[in-house]
Amino acid sequence: VHFDMAAIGSVALTEAQIRTGYDIPIPLPALWSYSPDNHLHPVLDLHRPRRWLLSFKGSIQDTLQPYYQHRWLAAEYLFQDPDVAIDVQCKHKTLFGDTVTFAPYDNPSQRHFDDLMVNSTFAFCPGGSHVTSFRFTEVLSTGSIPILLPEVMTPFSPELDWSGCIIRISQARIVDLPRILRAIGPEEIRARQKECRRLYRLLRQPQMGQKQGQLSSKLYTGFLPTALQVWLVRIRRQHFENRLRNIVFQIP
Repeated sequence: VHFDMAAIGSVALTEAQIRTGYDIPIPLPALWSYSPDNHLHPVLDLHRPRRWLLSFKGSIQDTLQPYYQHRWLAAEYLFQDPDVAIDVQCKHKTLFGDTVTFAPYDNPSQRHFDDLMVNSTFAFCPGGSHVTSFRFTEVLSTGSIPILLPEVMTPFSPELDWSGCIIRISQARIVDLPRILRAIGPEEIRARQKECRRLYRLLRQPQMGQKQGQLSSKLYTGFLPTALQVWLVRIRRQHFENRLRNIVFQIP
């Protein structure tokens, strides 16, 4: 079983670059987490009414990175619906490496960001400097349903099936997102929320000394146990296939 060259790395690669069934993609760790003392902490009720159908808040840089275009499209076209919240700030990186904000957020408060994260049914998770972003794991932690582009690799694929949780949308259909999401019935939304919560709990293993269910504001490194479990499943599967081949072809 030749696993010595397989990579375990973050999903900053596209589906075309990752060797499916060989490399193990792990999610980017969340940079944001809600506090148990926060007034916006109704996370125990997964199917609670939420103010926003769809939301996204993040930065755009004037670089040649193509994944920022998805944020541009959302900001340009998804602003007319009262239950859709898209708030972006535009940045420029100078020749000296400094970053200058030339178009700030409409609402720069942390409270507004928390509100969007906790009170959105669906959350757009476009790439930025890479094909994916930290927002994916953050969105899962709130019980929202992530909206991903087709080229984004989901964590621990193909062992973890994300089709019952996430919504895939092509770049050409970003402008149609509100209409597409409104066509999804309440039963499917509830089913996807439950599946997202189940996968998030599988995804997020507690750190050493951290109690189950306890949230940390720091970057967590609990993905390794899950990655090792996936690796073990693949090794066992390969051993089984080897034994079956030996029996069929009578190889000693």
